[in-house]
Amino acid sequence: MRGRVIESVDCAASGSAVPLVVSLPEPLGDRVLRDAATGTPHPVYHERELPDLTADQRWSSYPSHWMSTDEGWHRGYNGPNGSGLLLSARPTAAASRPEAVATVRVGSRDGDVTGQEGRWWTLWWEAGEVTYSLRLMPREGGSFTLTEFKRELARLKWS
Repeated sequence: MRGRVIESVDCAASGSAVPLVVSLPEPLGDRVLRDAATGTPHPVYHERELPDLTADQRWSSYPSHWMSTDEGWHRGYNGPNGSGLLLSARPTAAASRPEAVATVRVGSRDGDVTGQEGRWWTLWWEAGEVTYSLRLMPREGGSFTLTEFKRELARLKWS
């Protein structure tokens, strides 16, 4: 695959980073995706490490892309009562996060919770060399307690 930045009147597609969607004829499997210019391996993020939000009809993905030169992956969801959820993944070496206020079990691993009352809460977990995060944001003017955040995590289907 090759990509290049071209002149555009759409500010979402101009600049130095543009989203490129590639369909593979078969799963990547154990093969390594490498940057053709540098030969370095590109981070690979797996859906199996994420909660299955398609199984929960309360969440709907909205079209978005992260305009950045980082190697992260990001996806946003609209939820019940105007709440929002942001899933992210990035190489662990590039991930920085605040100190954990709690630890919870998600799927087959433990995750750290960061955040504060009245704002939002974020769950962080690692799989291999990747750090994933799930941020739950209340509706405008709303808030989530830590207990409500943990309850919402427990409702999600994890691998």
